[in-house]
Amino acid sequence: MASTEGPRNVDDGAAGRAQATSREEHDREWHDREWHDRAQHEREARDRDEHERHQHDRAENEVEQRESSAKPAKTSVAAAFALAFGVAALLMVLTVLLSPVGLVVGILGIILGIVGIRAAKEVGITGKGVSIAGLVLSIIAVLIAGALAIGITTFLNDQGAVDRLERQIERLKDNLPEADIPTP
Repeated sequence: MASTEGPRNVDDGAAGRAQATSREEHDREWHDREWHDRAQHEREARDRDEHERHQHDRAENEVEQRESSAKPAKTSVAAAFALAFGVAALLMVLTVLLSPVGLVVGILGIILGIVGIRAAKEVGITGKGVSIAGLVLSIIAVLIAGALAIGITTFLNDQGAVDRLERQIERLKDNLPEADIPTP
């Protein structure tokens, strides 16, 4: 019996080695397949990222081309004139002697300011802020001119105030040094 067991042990050892070898080969094949699959997955991910980058770059280039070929927005002429008229009207009204002219220029500034705000709503035209600034300055100039006109009119229509003004002018004339001034 020992002789039958001996060869069985030899066969069992050879079979065990063969099994171990086949298991190692199987493990190696599995490892190779795993490595190959992982490498393939990485290549696909790299290709996908490169494709996405290319798409993104192309989209950015298209946007840049559209922006560079687009015409720059222009400020409304009415807005610019509204601001100029508003500043001029305010300066004229503050000069008091030019307040009637400042009143007319202020009214023109208000009209141009409104036109400028409406024009700024169109595509490609800017100047809403400029129009608002001109409109505000023009309104202030008109209000000041109106207040001056009302004040002057009220003063001139008050007979007592006119009499006081005439007396003061006579006193100033009397205090002037003697000179050959013809009297009317």
